[in-house]
Amino acid sequence: HEQGARVRSLETELAESEAFIAAHIVKDADIVSFLGYVEGTGRPAGALVEVASVSDIDAEGRILVSLTITGNFDALMRTLGMLEHGPYALSVKSATMEAREEGWALNGTFYTVAARTP
Repeated sequence: HEQGARVRSLETELAESEAFIAAHIVKDADIVSFLGYVEGTGRPAGALVEVASVSDIDAEGRILVSLTITGNFDALMRTLGMLEHGPYALSVKSATMEAREEGWALNGTFYTVAARTP
């Protein structure tokens, strides 16, 4: 009886962990809403985020997203932080910044964990 209760408790913990992880993964059916999230991330900071390209899901289960963030330096840094610490497992692969006459621009490639929906 006690062992059965422990097994049910472990099953519950596993299900909760799986749900937590799944919430941070982009499902292929949700890529459009994910890109909408990415492009909307800069608004609160006063930056413009434009997605340039998106790859298919690779063999490692990742999607590469190339984008440009423009605005003042503070807006770029805040937007970058929001992307890295947002609801998706999004990481910087590469990024370059340049000062422009009208502000700053960050050109970067990010990757996120993705899953194909059955």
